[in-house]
Amino acid sequence: MNDLAQLNACQLAHLLRTGELSNLELVSQTIAHIEASEPELNALTNRGFEQALERAKEPLSKGFFGGVPWLMKDLIDTPDLPRSNGAHVTLEQNNKQVSDFVKASNKGGLNLLAMTNTPEFGCSVHTNTIRFGETKNPWSDTSPAGSSGGSAAAVAAGYVPMAHATDGGGSIRLPSSYCGVFGFKPSRGINYCTEFSGEHDLIKHHHVISRSVRDSAAFLDLTTPTAKPNFCELNEAPFQPLRIAVDYGGLLRLVPEARQIKALESTCKLLSNMGHDLVEWQQWPISGQDYFQNFENVMLSRIPLLIGLIEQATGKDFVENKWLSPYITSMAPSALILNGDELQRASDYFAQTNITVNQAMKNAKVDVILSPVQPLDYLAPDRISPYSQFEGVKDDLNQFLNYTALANGTGAPAMSVPLYWPNEGHPLGSHFYATPSDDALLMKLAFDLEQAQPWKHQYLKLAN
Repeated sequence: MNDLAQLNACQLAHLLRTGELSNLELVSQTIAHIEASEPELNALTNRGFEQALERAKEPLSKGFFGGVPWLMKDLIDTPDLPRSNGAHVTLEQNNKQVSDFVKASNKGGLNLLAMTNTPEFGCSVHTNTIRFGETKNPWSDTSPAGSSGGSAAAVAAGYVPMAHATDGGGSIRLPSSYCGVFGFKPSRGINYCTEFSGEHDLIKHHHVISRSVRDSAAFLDLTTPTAKPNFCELNEAPFQPLRIAVDYGGLLRLVPEARQIKALESTCKLLSNMGHDLVEWQQWPISGQDYFQNFENVMLSRIPLLIGLIEQATGKDFVENKWLSPYITSMAPSALILNGDELQRASDYFAQTNITVNQAMKNAKVDVILSPVQPLDYLAPDRISPYSQFEGVKDDLNQFLNYTALANGTGAPAMSVPLYWPNEGHPLGSHFYATPSDDALLMKLAFDLEQAQPWKHQYLKLAN
């Protein structure tokens, strides 16, 4: 399986189409590799291996990724497997409706093997739940972060070449950084969403975590309703030098830890050698405190509905509910004192923030902003746990999202690119932010970075 695990999804699809690789052989070997690694990594929740093997016996799908195994984050509805939200089995859902996003991935021929671990209801940055336990970072004894930690860890470990992920504050980019994989968050509304209404969430975006830029680009082509741009073709586009501003402090003007600074300086050197123009970003033209208050209100505004659904389903009081973690139940007091208009006020605030940030970038003649992905060199597994109290850790949460959360509010594209590979410990990504709808510009930069400093060979360390 080691040889197959080094191939990206596009390469596997080609081998399947040409008959050089058997669909059943690929799925069987993938499952064997997962079962050998999963007891230690703990990246998965609900599994559908038998169904996946049966699909592999059928005629090969004509979709672009026909027959390629993949995983989906356990926070969305798919008719193939129950959705747990990282919560107790009593709260599991099995919705047979199919969203546009899932329809597109199915049309692409992807074969779903399992769901990936996520914090309970995706409300934390550490992938650890009472029900499923803690996902390990395949590179070290530290946390892979979250909330798409199961997907990032699984892709890094070679379970599959790419896996579905969601990003509501950095949840694609944060674990991608610590796990050494590529994490791209598209602009709001550019691709299909998983809401049955077809309306995009205010801050949560969907895409994949992958080992290669090409897989991410090809999947974005698959799930983007418009014909252009063709993201895969950007790999062949001519190089264009960009003006890139370097941001050390983020929204809260933090000082990143030592390894993060080394990673950032290494990326700056690479970009300069490639021919990009680097300048210093003075500071964001908004209040970080105001931003995170609105961001918190968006998250908390969803809790009253969750409270009602869970109390109806279980017949138990939310705060005293034994099927929920103390972390989730401790959000109730903060959520229940909201006025009810916080979501609309946050939406208005984010719209104005987008205008303000875009104007600041335009005034500085900046195409992209580079920063660390997170301020911490390591995320200690016990720093934010299912037993934490929300009020006691929310400042830690905001600081961890210091560089990533802005793109969720403004709806801008952003990505973590795995460019820093120390001899010991886990890798670190570099964060790139562009203005909304500049997805092609950012994806082109990713292709160029991958070519200038390839990282594919790094995964051999985990395979051996």
